[in-house]
Order: sequence, then C-alpha cells, then structure tokens
Amino acid sequence: TYDYLAQNKWIPTGYSLKSDSGELKNVGDYKVKFEKDPTAPEVTNPVGYGVSAPGGSDATVDFKVTPKELTVTLQPVSKTYDGTNAATLDSSSFSVLGFALAESALVSKTTGTFNSKNVTETNSVTTTLTSTDFIPAVDTGFLATNYSYTVVAGPGTILAKDISAVALNPDNTVKKVYDGTSTANLTGLMDFTFTGLVTGCLLYTSPSPRDAHE
Repeated sequence: TYDYLAQNKWIPTGYSLKSDSGELKNVGDYKVKFEKDPTAPEVTNPVGYGVSAPGGSDATVDFKVTPKELTVTLQPVSKTYDGTNAATLDSSSFSVLGFALAESALVSKTTGTFNSKNVTETNSVTTTLTSTDFIPAVDTGFLATNYSYTVVAGPGTILAKDISAVALNPDNTVKKVYDGTSTANLTGLMDFTFTGLVTGCLLYTSPSPRDAHE
C-alpha cells in the first residue's frame, strides 16, 4: 500500500530501486528493477515480501501500489429544527486518521444527512466523500488519489425550535347578545398568531366547550 512504499521498508538493505515508468511513489502500476550495491551481501529474494523476481535478482518485475485507507469520523453535529434532515458541515466536523508519514489534509465537504428530520428521532449524521473533498495541507505532499476513504457516522442532534404566540383575544372573554339559548360562540376565543414556525408548518388551537351561563 501507499504508506508502506513511502517508508521504503520493503527495499532490502544494500539494494536500490529503479523504475522505467516514473517515480515509484504514488498509486499505480510500475515496472521495477532492484539493483544490488556491489559491496552489499547477497540476498536470496531481493524483491522481498513473497514477491519473486523471475529471471534473477536483476530482472524487471511488475509492481502495483495500492491506495492506503483513511478513516474519516464525523464529530458531533447539531442544528435547530428546520423541517429537513440536512446537516451543515465544515472542516472541524471531521477527524481523519491514517495519513502516510507527515502527510495531512482537511476535509472540505459542507453537507451531510441526519438520520431523521425530527428532534426525538435524530441521533446520527453521515456523509459521503470523494477525492475532491480533501484539501492538502501545505508542503505535506498529500495526494488524494493515493488514498481510499471510509466514513464513520457521528453523533447528530436536532434541537427544538422556539415559537411564540400572541392571543388575538387577550381578555379571553366570550360575549353575545341574548338569544334565549345557552350556546356560546367560541370563534376567536383561542385564536393566536404564531411566529417562528418552519415554512409549511401549521398550528391550531382547540378550545374546550363552554356554557354561556358559566
């Protein structure tokens, strides 16, 4: 994988590596050849790690560098209820582990998804990433295509949204002209105007029946 190659741990002591297909560092397919220092001791299998070199230690062999996996974990994310399960993220929303050597990068993804839009049901948040969602840290040599990505969901919370109500009949009185009956018209008794409701939400109040003689 990419990090093992970057540290050169797999090159036997006394051998140098030559490639006919570019610098042997980044993810890709290469043609490689190990060349022995004349003063170095003999090594039975200079390619090492179970990779044999058909034709002898100086033969050219195929070599593949595979991506190193990064584990990206979402940190706690919260918002006030807005009727959707959309989550807003920034670079502080992510913890990234698994970089090779001193390489580093920030995650630039700004959108995620809560597991529910409702306050009482929400407990996690997740997102998906591609190589374009990583911003290399300056002078660290990070190249996104050298990595694969596993995203771990994080804690998610949606907070209740405050609303306010103003009574249209603040005296809470019921009046009518005498008509010989005990029927009370409660229209307007419990009428309110509400502010703070999410667009598309409606709220009604239901007064209890009341006798006009009370």
